[in-house]
Amino acid sequence: MASNRFEVFGLAMVMLCGVAMAQSGCTTALVSLSPCLGYVSGNSSTPSTSCCSQLAIVVQSQPQCLCVFTGDANGAPAGLNINQTLALALPGACNIQTPSASRCTDNANGPASSAPSDSPSGLPDAVAIRCLARVPFTLFPKLEVVCRSWREAVLSTELYKAREEVKSRENLLCVCAFDPENVWQIHDPTRDLWITLPILPSKVRNLAHFGVVSTGGKLFVLGGGSDAVDPYTGDQDGSFATNEVWAYDPLIRRWSQRAAMIVPRTMFACCVLNGKILVAGGFTTCRKSISKAEIYDPDKDIWVSIPDLHHTHNSGCTGLVIGGEVHVVHKGLTTVQVLTKDGWRVYEHSWVQGPMTVVNGSLYVMSHGLIYKQDRESRKVVISASEFKRRIGFAMMGFRDDIYVIGGVIGPEGWNWDIQKMSDVDVLTLGNERPVWQKAASMTRCRGTILGCTELRL
Repeated sequence: MASNRFEVFGLAMVMLCGVAMAQSGCTTALVSLSPCLGYVSGNSSTPSTSCCSQLAIVVQSQPQCLCVFTGDANGAPAGLNINQTLALALPGACNIQTPSASRCTDNANGPASSAPSDSPSGLPDAVAIRCLARVPFTLFPKLEVVCRSWREAVLSTELYKAREEVKSRENLLCVCAFDPENVWQIHDPTRDLWITLPILPSKVRNLAHFGVVSTGGKLFVLGGGSDAVDPYTGDQDGSFATNEVWAYDPLIRRWSQRAAMIVPRTMFACCVLNGKILVAGGFTTCRKSISKAEIYDPDKDIWVSIPDLHHTHNSGCTGLVIGGEVHVVHKGLTTVQVLTKDGWRVYEHSWVQGPMTVVNGSLYVMSHGLIYKQDRESRKVVISASEFKRRIGFAMMGFRDDIYVIGGVIGPEGWNWDIQKMSDVDVLTLGNERPVWQKAASMTRCRGTILGCTELRL
Protein backbone atom coordinates (compact mmCIF):
# COMPACT_ATOMS: atom_id res chain seq x y z
CA MET A 1 0.00 0.00 0.00
CA ALA A 2 2.89 2.36 0.73
CA SER A 3 4.21 2.02 -2.80
CA ASN A 4 0.72 2.66 -4.21
CA ARG A 5 0.58 5.89 -2.24
CA PHE A 6 3.85 7.00 -3.81
CA GLU A 7 2.53 6.11 -7.26
CA VAL A 8 -0.75 7.91 -6.76
CA PHE A 9 1.16 10.98 -5.63
CA GLY A 10 3.00 11.01 -8.92
CA LEU A 11 -0.33 10.28 -10.60
CA ALA A 12 -1.96 13.21 -8.87
CA MET A 13 0.83 15.46 -10.08
CA VAL A 14 0.32 14.25 -13.65
CA MET A 15 -3.42 14.86 -13.46
CA LEU A 16 -2.77 18.40 -12.32
CA CYS A 17 -0.43 19.09 -15.26
CA GLY A 18 -2.13 21.60 -17.53
CA VAL A 19 -5.07 22.13 -15.15
CA ALA A 20 -5.40 25.72 -13.98
CA MET A 21 -5.59 25.51 -10.22
CA ALA A 22 -4.98 28.46 -7.96
CA GLN A 23 -5.06 26.24 -4.88
CA SER A 24 -2.35 23.61 -4.44
CA GLY A 25 -4.18 21.89 -1.56
CA CYS A 26 -5.87 19.48 -3.99
CA THR A 27 -2.64 17.56 -4.33
CA THR A 28 -3.05 16.34 -0.74
CA ALA A 29 -6.69 15.44 -1.39
CA LEU A 30 -5.75 13.42 -4.46
CA VAL A 31 -2.98 11.63 -2.58
CA SER A 32 -5.59 10.52 -0.01
CA LEU A 33 -7.45 8.78 -2.85
CA SER A 34 -4.65 6.22 -3.33
CA PRO A 35 -7.05 3.29 -2.59
CA CYS A 36 -8.94 4.29 -5.76
CA LEU A 37 -5.91 3.84 -8.01
CA GLY A 38 -6.79 0.25 -8.93
CA TYR A 39 -10.32 1.17 -10.01
CA VAL A 40 -9.64 4.34 -12.03
CA SER A 41 -6.75 2.63 -13.85
CA GLY A 42 -8.96 -0.34 -14.79
CA ASN A 43 -7.10 -2.90 -12.68
CA SER A 44 -10.11 -3.73 -10.48
CA SER A 45 -13.78 -4.04 -11.40
CA THR A 46 -15.15 -2.25 -8.32
CA PRO A 47 -13.77 0.41 -6.00
CA SER A 48 -12.67 -0.81 -2.57
CA THR A 49 -14.36 0.16 0.67
CA SER A 50 -11.38 2.32 1.67
CA CYS A 51 -11.55 4.09 -1.71
CA CYS A 52 -15.20 5.02 -1.21
CA SER A 53 -14.53 6.14 2.36
CA GLN A 54 -11.72 8.46 1.25
CA LEU A 55 -13.85 9.76 -1.63
CA ALA A 56 -16.65 10.64 0.80
CA ILE A 57 -14.18 12.61 2.93
CA VAL A 58 -12.92 14.57 -0.10
CA VAL A 59 -16.50 15.30 -1.24
CA GLN A 60 -17.30 16.61 2.23
CA SER A 61 -14.12 18.66 2.77
CA GLN A 62 -12.77 19.64 -0.68
CA PRO A 63 -15.40 18.96 -3.36
CA GLN A 64 -13.72 21.36 -5.79
CA CYS A 65 -10.78 18.96 -6.06
CA LEU A 66 -12.99 16.41 -7.83
CA CYS A 67 -12.93 18.73 -10.83
CA VAL A 68 -9.56 17.26 -11.67
CA PHE A 69 -11.34 14.00 -12.57
CA THR A 70 -13.70 15.74 -14.99
CA GLY A 71 -10.97 17.33 -17.13
CA ASP A 72 -10.57 16.60 -20.84
CA ALA A 73 -9.02 13.16 -21.21
CA ASN A 74 -7.36 14.27 -24.45
CA GLY A 75 -5.39 16.80 -22.46
CA ALA A 76 -3.78 14.18 -20.28
CA PRO A 77 -0.03 13.92 -20.80
CA ALA A 78 1.51 10.95 -22.51
CA GLY A 79 2.13 7.96 -20.28
CA LEU A 80 -0.91 8.60 -18.03
CA ASN A 81 -2.85 5.34 -17.70
CA ILE A 82 -6.18 6.63 -16.34
CA ASN A 83 -9.56 5.52 -17.67
CA GLN A 84 -11.47 8.82 -17.79
CA THR A 85 -14.83 7.03 -17.98
CA LEU A 86 -14.06 5.09 -14.81
CA ALA A 87 -12.83 8.24 -13.08
CA LEU A 88 -16.13 9.97 -13.88
CA ALA A 89 -18.08 6.88 -12.78
CA LEU A 90 -16.24 6.56 -9.47
CA PRO A 91 -18.73 8.59 -7.33
CA GLY A 92 -21.65 6.58 -8.73
CA ALA A 93 -19.84 3.30 -8.12
CA CYS A 94 -19.37 4.35 -4.50
CA ASN A 95 -22.99 5.59 -4.29
CA ILE A 96 -21.80 9.06 -3.33
CA GLN A 97 -23.49 12.22 -4.55
CA THR A 98 -21.09 14.87 -5.79
CA PRO A 99 -21.56 18.59 -6.56
CA SER A 100 -22.80 19.59 -9.97
CA ALA A 101 -20.24 19.54 -12.77
CA SER A 102 -21.07 23.20 -13.41
CA ARG A 103 -18.97 24.08 -10.38
CA CYS A 104 -15.94 22.91 -12.29
CA THR A 105 -16.92 25.15 -15.20
CA ASP A 106 -17.37 28.04 -12.82
CA ASN A 107 -13.91 27.43 -11.41
CA ALA A 108 -12.44 27.25 -14.89
CA ASN A 109 -14.02 30.61 -15.77
CA GLY A 110 -12.87 32.14 -12.51
CA PRO A 111 -9.72 34.10 -11.78
CA ALA A 112 -6.66 32.87 -13.62
CA SER A 113 -3.94 31.05 -11.73
CA SER A 114 -0.95 33.05 -10.74
CA ALA A 115 1.33 30.24 -11.93
CA PRO A 116 3.50 30.72 -15.03
CA SER A 117 2.04 29.13 -18.15
CA ASP A 118 4.98 26.76 -18.54
CA SER A 119 5.08 25.66 -14.91
CA PRO A 120 4.54 21.94 -14.19
CA SER A 121 0.94 21.19 -13.17
CA GLY A 122 -0.09 24.83 -13.46
CA LEU A 123 1.26 25.47 -9.98
CA PRO A 124 3.80 28.16 -9.13
CA ASP A 125 7.34 26.94 -9.79
CA ALA A 126 8.31 26.95 -6.12
CA VAL A 127 5.27 24.85 -5.19
CA ALA A 128 5.74 22.42 -8.09
CA ILE A 129 9.39 21.71 -7.32
CA ARG A 130 8.52 21.01 -3.67
CA CYS A 131 5.79 18.60 -4.76
CA LEU A 132 8.16 16.79 -7.12
CA ALA A 133 10.73 16.62 -4.33
CA ARG A 134 8.42 14.30 -2.38
CA VAL A 135 8.26 11.70 -5.16
CA PRO A 136 10.55 8.65 -4.60
CA PHE A 137 13.81 8.69 -6.56
CA THR A 138 12.96 5.45 -8.39
CA LEU A 139 9.92 7.14 -9.98
CA PHE A 140 11.93 10.03 -11.45
CA PRO A 141 12.25 8.40 -14.91
CA LYS A 142 8.44 8.23 -15.10
CA LEU A 143 8.10 11.90 -14.19
CA GLU A 144 10.47 12.92 -16.97
CA VAL A 145 8.16 11.66 -19.74
CA VAL A 146 5.18 13.69 -18.50
CA CYS A 147 6.23 17.07 -19.89
CA ARG A 148 9.31 19.14 -20.64
CA SER A 149 8.97 21.27 -17.51
CA TRP A 150 9.01 18.21 -15.30
CA ARG A 151 12.03 16.78 -17.08
CA GLU A 152 13.93 20.03 -16.52
CA ALA A 153 12.86 20.07 -12.87
CA VAL A 154 13.84 16.44 -12.22
CA LEU A 155 17.29 16.97 -13.78
CA SER A 156 17.99 20.20 -11.89
CA THR A 157 20.13 20.74 -8.80
CA GLU A 158 17.20 22.66 -7.31
CA LEU A 159 15.37 19.38 -6.78
CA TYR A 160 18.14 18.08 -4.50
CA LYS A 161 17.92 21.28 -2.41
CA ALA A 162 14.13 21.01 -2.29
CA ARG A 163 14.34 17.41 -1.02
CA GLU A 164 16.42 18.70 1.88
CA GLU A 165 13.97 21.51 2.60
CA VAL A 166 10.88 19.27 2.69
CA LYS A 167 12.75 16.52 4.57
CA SER A 168 12.09 13.89 1.92
CA ARG A 169 15.65 12.67 1.39
CA GLU A 170 16.05 8.93 0.90
CA ASN A 171 18.74 6.44 1.89
CA LEU A 172 19.65 4.20 -1.06
CA LEU A 173 21.98 1.21 -1.17
CA CYS A 174 24.62 1.19 -3.93
CA VAL A 175 26.32 -2.10 -4.91
CA CYS A 176 28.86 -3.26 -7.49
CA ALA A 177 29.73 -6.94 -8.01
CA PHE A 178 32.33 -8.78 -10.09
CA ASP A 179 29.60 -9.87 -12.47
CA PRO A 180 28.68 -8.04 -14.66
CA GLU A 181 31.76 -5.89 -15.27
CA ASN A 182 31.72 -2.29 -13.97
CA VAL A 183 27.97 -2.32 -13.32
CA TRP A 184 26.39 -0.61 -10.31
CA GLN A 185 22.89 -1.09 -8.93
CA ILE A 186 20.86 0.98 -6.47
CA HIS A 187 18.35 -0.51 -4.04
CA ASP A 188 15.33 1.44 -2.79
CA PRO A 189 14.54 -0.15 0.60
CA THR A 190 11.13 1.53 0.88
CA ARG A 191 9.84 -0.03 -2.33
CA ASP A 192 12.27 -2.99 -2.11
CA LEU A 193 13.37 -2.75 -5.73
CA TRP A 194 16.62 -2.44 -7.68
CA ILE A 195 17.56 -0.15 -10.56
CA THR A 196 20.68 -0.40 -12.71
CA LEU A 197 22.97 2.57 -13.33
CA PRO A 198 24.76 3.37 -16.60
CA ILE A 199 28.01 1.39 -16.88
CA LEU A 200 30.99 3.00 -15.17
CA PRO A 201 32.97 4.44 -18.15
CA SER A 202 36.42 3.57 -16.78
CA LYS A 203 38.87 2.15 -19.33
CA VAL A 204 40.09 -0.28 -16.66
CA ARG A 205 38.43 -3.64 -17.23
CA ASN A 206 36.95 -5.43 -14.21
CA LEU A 207 37.85 -2.56 -11.89
CA ALA A 208 38.23 -3.90 -8.33
CA HIS A 209 39.80 -3.07 -4.95
CA PHE A 210 38.59 0.51 -5.29
CA GLY A 211 37.26 2.87 -2.66
CA VAL A 212 33.58 3.83 -2.69
CA VAL A 213 31.74 6.46 -0.65
CA SER A 214 28.94 8.96 -1.09
CA THR A 215 28.70 12.60 -0.11
CA GLY A 216 26.69 15.59 -1.31
CA GLY A 217 24.12 13.33 -2.97
CA LYS A 218 26.70 11.73 -5.29
CA LEU A 219 28.35 8.31 -5.51
CA PHE A 220 32.17 8.33 -5.73
CA VAL A 221 34.35 5.48 -7.02
CA LEU A 222 38.06 6.03 -6.38
CA GLY A 223 41.24 4.29 -7.49
CA GLY A 224 41.40 0.52 -7.58
CA GLY A 225 42.86 -1.64 -10.30
CA SER A 226 42.45 -4.84 -12.23
CA ASP A 227 44.11 -8.23 -12.45
CA ALA A 228 42.35 -8.96 -15.73
CA VAL A 229 44.29 -11.28 -18.04
CA ASP A 230 44.08 -11.38 -21.81
CA PRO A 231 42.40 -14.75 -22.55
CA TYR A 232 44.41 -15.17 -25.77
CA THR A 233 47.94 -14.17 -24.71
CA GLY A 234 47.82 -14.70 -20.94
CA ASP A 235 49.27 -11.21 -20.44
CA GLN A 236 47.94 -8.95 -17.71
CA ASP A 237 45.38 -6.76 -19.38
CA GLY A 238 44.69 -4.34 -16.56
CA SER A 239 46.31 -1.70 -14.38
CA PHE A 240 47.24 -2.79 -10.85
CA ALA A 241 46.50 0.64 -9.36
CA THR A 242 44.94 3.80 -10.73
CA ASN A 243 44.33 7.29 -9.36
CA GLU A 244 41.16 8.01 -11.31
CA VAL A 245 38.05 9.27 -9.53
CA TRP A 246 34.49 8.94 -10.85
CA ALA A 247 31.36 10.62 -9.51
CA TYR A 248 27.80 9.54 -10.32
CA ASP A 249 25.01 12.10 -10.08
CA PRO A 250 21.74 10.18 -9.60
CA LEU A 251 19.58 13.16 -10.57
CA ILE A 252 21.02 13.51 -14.07
CA ARG A 253 22.00 9.80 -14.19
CA ARG A 254 25.49 10.45 -15.46
CA TRP A 255 29.08 9.56 -14.52
CA SER A 256 31.72 12.29 -14.62
CA GLN A 257 35.47 12.14 -14.03
CA ARG A 258 36.83 14.20 -11.14
CA ALA A 259 40.32 15.33 -10.17
CA ALA A 260 42.63 12.34 -9.86
CA MET A 261 44.16 11.32 -6.54
CA ILE A 262 47.74 12.44 -5.94
CA VAL A 263 48.89 8.82 -5.56
CA PRO A 264 47.47 5.83 -7.50
CA ARG A 265 46.29 3.23 -4.99
CA THR A 266 44.35 0.02 -4.54
CA MET A 267 43.08 -1.92 -1.48
CA PHE A 268 43.14 1.25 0.62
CA ALA A 269 41.14 2.88 3.41
CA CYS A 270 38.44 5.24 2.16
CA CYS A 271 35.75 7.11 4.10
CA VAL A 272 33.93 10.42 4.45
CA LEU A 273 34.73 12.87 7.23
CA ASN A 274 32.74 16.12 7.49
CA GLY A 275 31.68 15.92 3.84
CA LYS A 276 35.23 15.37 2.53
CA ILE A 277 36.69 12.11 1.22
CA LEU A 278 39.78 10.73 2.97
CA VAL A 279 42.00 7.96 1.55
CA ALA A 280 45.01 6.34 3.20
CA GLY A 281 47.38 3.40 2.77
CA GLY A 282 46.94 0.57 0.31
CA PHE A 283 49.23 -0.42 -2.55
CA THR A 284 50.47 1.68 -5.46
CA THR A 285 51.42 0.86 -9.06
CA CYS A 286 54.64 -1.00 -8.20
CA ARG A 287 52.64 -3.27 -5.85
CA LYS A 288 54.36 -1.66 -2.89
CA SER A 289 52.43 -0.83 0.28
CA ILE A 290 52.25 2.89 0.97
CA SER A 291 51.56 5.11 3.98
CA LYS A 292 50.49 8.17 1.99
CA ALA A 293 47.16 9.81 2.88
CA GLU A 294 45.18 12.59 1.23
CA ILE A 295 41.80 14.30 1.45
CA TYR A 296 39.40 15.50 -1.26
CA ASP A 297 37.01 18.45 -1.27
CA PRO A 298 34.11 17.56 -3.64
CA ASP A 299 32.98 21.19 -3.91
CA LYS A 300 36.42 22.46 -5.01
CA ASP A 301 37.46 19.25 -6.80
CA ILE A 302 40.88 19.39 -5.13
CA TRP A 303 43.08 16.79 -3.40
CA VAL A 304 45.41 17.79 -0.55
CA SER A 305 48.04 15.65 1.16
CA ILE A 306 47.69 15.00 4.88
CA PRO A 307 50.15 13.36 7.32
CA ASP A 308 51.21 9.82 6.41
CA LEU A 309 50.14 6.76 8.37
CA HIS A 310 52.61 5.69 11.06
CA HIS A 311 53.23 2.34 9.39
CA THR A 312 52.20 0.15 6.47
CA HIS A 313 51.55 -3.55 6.21
CA ASN A 314 51.63 -6.12 3.44
CA SER A 315 47.82 -6.36 3.39
CA GLY A 316 44.92 -4.18 2.38
CA CYS A 317 43.33 -1.83 4.89
CA THR A 318 39.85 -0.61 5.75
CA GLY A 319 38.63 2.82 6.82
CA LEU A 320 35.90 3.28 9.43
CA VAL A 321 34.48 6.40 11.06
CA ILE A 322 33.76 5.77 14.74
CA GLY A 323 32.94 8.58 17.14
CA GLY A 324 33.71 11.19 14.48
CA GLU A 325 37.27 9.88 13.98
CA VAL A 326 38.79 7.95 11.07
CA HIS A 327 40.10 4.48 12.03
CA VAL A 328 42.40 2.61 9.64
CA VAL A 329 42.56 -1.16 10.24
CA HIS A 330 45.01 -3.51 8.47
CA LYS A 331 43.95 -7.13 8.13
CA GLY A 332 45.95 -9.35 10.47
CA LEU A 333 47.21 -6.57 12.77
CA THR A 334 46.14 -5.95 16.37
CA THR A 335 46.60 -2.19 16.04
CA VAL A 336 44.39 0.55 14.67
CA GLN A 337 45.53 3.96 13.47
CA VAL A 338 43.23 6.84 14.42
CA LEU A 339 43.32 10.32 12.87
CA THR A 340 43.13 12.98 15.58
CA LYS A 341 43.63 16.73 15.41
CA ASP A 342 47.32 16.06 16.22
CA GLY A 343 47.77 13.50 13.44
CA TRP A 344 47.66 9.68 13.38
CA ARG A 345 47.86 7.79 16.67
CA VAL A 346 48.34 4.03 17.04
CA TYR A 347 46.28 1.98 19.49
CA GLU A 348 46.33 -1.69 20.38
CA HIS A 349 42.99 -3.47 20.10
CA SER A 350 41.55 -6.89 20.80
CA TRP A 351 38.95 -6.85 18.05
CA VAL A 352 37.93 -10.12 16.45
CA GLN A 353 38.94 -10.56 12.81
CA GLY A 354 36.33 -10.49 10.07
CA PRO A 355 34.11 -8.18 7.99
CA MET A 356 33.42 -4.94 9.87
CA THR A 357 30.80 -2.22 9.64
CA VAL A 358 29.51 0.70 11.69
CA VAL A 359 25.84 1.23 12.58
CA ASN A 360 24.82 4.32 14.56
CA GLY A 361 28.38 4.83 15.77
CA SER A 362 28.87 1.24 16.99
CA LEU A 363 31.24 -1.29 15.43
CA TYR A 364 29.93 -4.72 14.39
CA VAL A 365 32.09 -7.64 13.27
CA MET A 366 31.20 -11.01 11.71
CA SER A 367 33.52 -13.77 12.87
CA HIS A 368 33.23 -17.58 13.05
CA GLY A 369 29.53 -17.56 12.22
CA LEU A 370 28.57 -14.87 14.77
CA ILE A 371 27.79 -11.15 14.69
CA TYR A 372 29.54 -9.25 17.49
CA LYS A 373 29.00 -5.74 18.78
CA GLN A 374 32.60 -4.67 19.38
CA ASP A 375 33.72 -2.03 21.87
CA ARG A 376 37.35 -1.01 22.26
CA GLU A 377 38.01 -3.47 25.08
CA SER A 378 35.04 -5.83 25.06
CA ARG A 379 32.44 -7.40 22.78
CA LYS A 380 29.16 -9.24 22.97
CA VAL A 381 27.39 -11.65 20.65
CA VAL A 382 24.40 -10.13 18.84
CA ILE A 383 23.12 -13.08 16.80
CA SER A 384 24.18 -16.16 14.89
CA ALA A 385 25.32 -15.77 11.28
CA SER A 386 26.16 -19.42 10.67
CA GLU A 387 24.42 -19.51 7.29
CA PHE A 388 27.15 -17.28 5.87
CA LYS A 389 30.05 -19.54 6.88
CA ARG A 390 29.93 -21.27 3.48
CA ARG A 391 29.89 -17.97 1.64
CA ILE A 392 32.95 -15.95 0.58
CA GLY A 393 33.30 -12.61 -1.18
CA PHE A 394 30.13 -11.13 0.34
CA ALA A 395 29.78 -7.59 1.68
CA MET A 396 28.62 -6.65 5.15
CA MET A 397 27.64 -3.03 5.62
CA GLY A 398 25.64 -0.81 7.92
CA PHE A 399 22.65 0.68 6.12
CA ARG A 400 20.25 2.98 7.94
CA ASP A 401 19.75 1.20 11.31
CA ASP A 402 20.40 -2.31 10.00
CA ILE A 403 23.20 -4.60 8.84
CA TYR A 404 23.06 -5.84 5.25
CA VAL A 405 24.86 -8.97 4.00
CA ILE A 406 25.02 -8.86 0.22
CA GLY A 407 25.98 -11.31 -2.53
CA GLY A 408 29.07 -13.49 -2.40
CA VAL A 409 30.03 -16.88 -3.74
CA ILE A 410 29.49 -20.44 -2.48
CA GLY A 411 32.43 -22.50 -3.68
CA PRO A 412 32.57 -26.18 -4.65
CA GLU A 413 32.31 -28.76 -1.90
CA GLY A 414 32.13 -32.53 -1.78
CA TRP A 415 31.02 -33.90 -5.12
CA ASN A 416 29.57 -30.56 -6.17
CA TRP A 417 32.14 -28.66 -8.22
CA ASP A 418 29.80 -25.81 -9.18
CA ILE A 419 30.44 -22.25 -8.05
CA GLN A 420 27.24 -20.48 -7.06
CA LYS A 421 27.23 -16.72 -7.54
CA MET A 422 24.83 -15.20 -5.04
CA SER A 423 22.54 -12.20 -5.57
CA ASP A 424 20.83 -12.54 -2.16
CA VAL A 425 20.39 -9.66 0.26
CA ASP A 426 19.96 -10.52 3.96
CA VAL A 427 19.05 -7.84 6.49
CA LEU A 428 19.69 -7.94 10.23
CA THR A 429 17.27 -5.51 11.88
CA LEU A 430 18.91 -4.07 14.98
CA GLY A 431 16.11 -1.71 15.99
CA ASN A 432 13.98 -4.46 17.55
CA GLU A 433 14.40 -5.65 21.10
CA ARG A 434 15.59 -8.93 19.60
CA PRO A 435 17.55 -8.64 16.32
CA VAL A 436 16.20 -10.83 13.52
CA TRP A 437 17.30 -11.78 10.01
CA GLN A 438 15.02 -10.86 7.11
CA LYS A 439 15.22 -11.15 3.34
CA ALA A 440 15.23 -8.17 0.98
CA ALA A 441 14.76 -8.30 -2.79
CA SER A 442 17.69 -9.99 -4.53
CA MET A 443 19.87 -7.95 -6.87
CA THR A 444 18.55 -8.09 -10.41
CA ARG A 445 21.85 -7.71 -12.30
CA CYS A 446 24.79 -7.91 -9.90
CA ARG A 447 25.86 -11.26 -8.48
CA GLY A 448 28.86 -12.99 -7.01
CA THR A 449 31.79 -11.31 -5.25
CA ILE A 450 30.89 -7.82 -4.07
CA LEU A 451 33.53 -5.27 -5.07
CA GLY A 452 32.03 -2.25 -3.35
CA CYS A 453 28.93 -0.94 -1.61
CA THR A 454 27.90 2.22 0.19
CA GLU A 455 24.90 4.20 1.40
CA LEU A 456 23.75 7.11 -0.76
CA ARG A 457 21.63 9.82 0.83
CA LEU A 458 19.66 11.69 -1.83
